[in-house]
Amino acid sequence: MGNKIAYILLGLAVLSIFQTVVITQPVIEQGPLLTPQLIEISPQASAIEYIIADHSHHHLGDNFKENLIPKEPEGVVYTKTFFMDSEFESPELILMIKSVVPVAPHEINDSTEYLDKIYINDVEVGILNFYATPEHEPADVYISVDPGLLRIGNNTIKITSGINKEGYNDFEFFGLILKGIRKTGWMLSGRVTYNHKPVFAWIDVYHNETENKEWARLVSSFGSNEDGTYSIKLPNGVYDITASMVGASDTKTTAINNSNVSLDFNLEYTYTPPPAKEIIFRDDSHHHLGDDFKEDLIPKEPEGLVYTKTFFLDSEFNSPKLSLMIKSVVPDALYEINDSTEYLDKIYINDVEVGILNLHVIPELETSEFWTLLDPNPLRIGDNTIKITSGSNRDGSNYDDFEFFNLELKGIRKTGWVLSGRVEIDNEPATYAYVCVYRHGTDERVSSCLTDNNGSYSLKLPNGVYDVKATSNTGFFNPQSATKTLVINNSNVTLDLKTSMFGFFLFLFFIFFILPSSITGLIIAIVVYAFTKNRKLTVIGFVSGMVTACVSNMWLIDVIGERSLPLSAGIAFIIVAVPIILLSKRKSKVEGGGEL
Repeated sequence: MGNKIAYILLGLAVLSIFQTVVITQPVIEQGPLLTPQLIEISPQASAIEYIIADHSHHHLGDNFKENLIPKEPEGVVYTKTFFMDSEFESPELILMIKSVVPVAPHEINDSTEYLDKIYINDVEVGILNFYATPEHEPADVYISVDPGLLRIGNNTIKITSGINKEGYNDFEFFGLILKGIRKTGWMLSGRVTYNHKPVFAWIDVYHNETENKEWARLVSSFGSNEDGTYSIKLPNGVYDITASMVGASDTKTTAINNSNVSLDFNLEYTYTPPPAKEIIFRDDSHHHLGDDFKEDLIPKEPEGLVYTKTFFLDSEFNSPKLSLMIKSVVPDALYEINDSTEYLDKIYINDVEVGILNLHVIPELETSEFWTLLDPNPLRIGDNTIKITSGSNRDGSNYDDFEFFNLELKGIRKTGWVLSGRVEIDNEPATYAYVCVYRHGTDERVSSCLTDNNGSYSLKLPNGVYDVKATSNTGFFNPQSATKTLVINNSNVTLDLKTSMFGFFLFLFFIFFILPSSITGLIIAIVVYAFTKNRKLTVIGFVSGMVTACVSNMWLIDVIGERSLPLSAGIAFIIVAVPIILLSKRKSKVEGGGEL
C-alpha cells in the first residue's frame, strides 16, 4: 500500500512542477510591429524664421593654422549682406567659434588685445571673446539683437578679427544664423490631424526653388500647438510645407500672393519599402597591401601595393554604396590632410578617387568599417575597375601595410525587368516580409526587399535564373515560404509567395496540450499498474488518460478561459483511473469467489 501511495504522490509532484515551469508561463500578446508613437514636445509660441543661415567654416586672421578649417585665413573681416522684406521681432544671432582668445567683460579696457567683434549695420552687437573657452574648444555664441538695428531692405553683418601690435587673432567660426519672428506678412495657417484626429506635428517651411530641400532653403521649422493648429507669417512667394511626426509625413506646395492662406494636413501612417539594393560586386577575401611581412595581418605576406579588380555592369545603378573592412591603416583626420601627408591609402573606381581609408579608422578598434556613397556616380555600363592603393612616405621608400576584406559595392538597378508579387501568411497580407532573390542553385543573394502594408513587393532584375523565397515577420516566429525558381527573359514576372503559421501552431499544441496530456496519461498508467499489475489495463489507462486530459484541457479553456493541468489531470484520473481500478478489483473478487 505504501508503494501505491508513493506512486500517486510522485505523479502529483511531477504535475505541479510541469505546471509551474512550462504551462503557466505568461502568453505574450503580439502587437503591431510598427505603431507610430506620438512624441510630446512643447510647441513654440510663434514660428521663428531664419533670416540668414551660413553653415560654412570661416577662418579670420593672418596666419596659416593646422587646427582650423580652412587652414588658410580668408582675411581679417567677414561681411555678409542680406535682404529683409519685413520687420522681425525678437531677433537672435547664433554661431559657433573656435580658438577665440577668452576675455572676461571686467577685463576689457582701451589696451585689451585680440577683441573679435560682431556688427550689424555697423553697430557693435557682441564681443566673441566673452563666449570663448580657455581650451580654445568650439563654443556657442547667443546674442539677442535689438530689433531696431534691422531694417527693411539691405542689411549687413560683419565679424572682425582682433589685433595686437604683432598681428591679428586667428580664429574659426561656423553655423552663423540670424533668426526672428516676422512682424508683417501674410498668414499661413492650418491644422494637422493624424487619422483625422488633432495631433502635435513638426512644421518645416521651405522656399520652392529646387527639388532638394537643402538647409539654405529652410524658411522656418517649428512645432504646432497640441490641438494641431499652426500659423506663420510669410511674404509673397511659393513654399513647400512639410508636416511630420514619427512614422508619417506629408508635403504640400502653396503660393502666397497678397492674401492669407489656409492649409490643412491629415497624416496617415504608411510604410513604403526602400528600393532594393543589389550587390554589384563583392570580394570577401582578405588582402594585404604594402611592402613588409606582418604577423598580425591576413595574409602575412603583402600581395603588392595595388589591388585591382574588374567587374561588368549590364545596366545603370542609382545610389551606389561602397564598403569594406580595414585593419592597420594609419589614422588621419580630414583637417590634417595636405599635399605632404604621408601613407594615404586611397580607393578608386574607374580611376576616380572615391575615398581615403585613413579617414575612417577608429584607433580603439582592431578593425574599422569604411563606407562611402558614390556621388557623383563613376559607374558605367560595361567593364568597370575598382582599385585600392597603399600610401607611401614622402620619398616613396616605405609603404603603409594594411589589410582589407568584405569589399562590397551595392546599388539600386536603374534598368531591368520587374519582379513583383504578393506575400501572404495564411491567406492574409504579410506586411514587412523579407523577400530574397538568389542566383539559381547558389547562396549568392542578388537582391532583397521588404513588402509594403498590402504584402506587395517589387524589385528590378536582369535576365537570368533565380531562386526566390520570402520570410514573414511576425515578431516571434518567422515562417518561410517554399523556394521558387523563376526565369527572367526580356519580360516582367509576377510571383506570389505563401507562408503559414501551421507549423508554429502545431508546435504550440504539442507543448501545451499533447506533452502535458502524455505526462498525465503516464502518471495514470503508473497508478493503474500499481493497483492492478495488469499491463493491458496499464496501456488502456495511458491512452485513455492522455486523450481525456487533452480534451479536458481544451474544454477548460472554453469554460474558465485558461489551461489548468492539475484540474484536467484530476478529471482524467476520476474518469479513467478510478473506474479501471474499481472494475479490476471487482473482477478479482468475482474470480476469487469473494462477496460482491
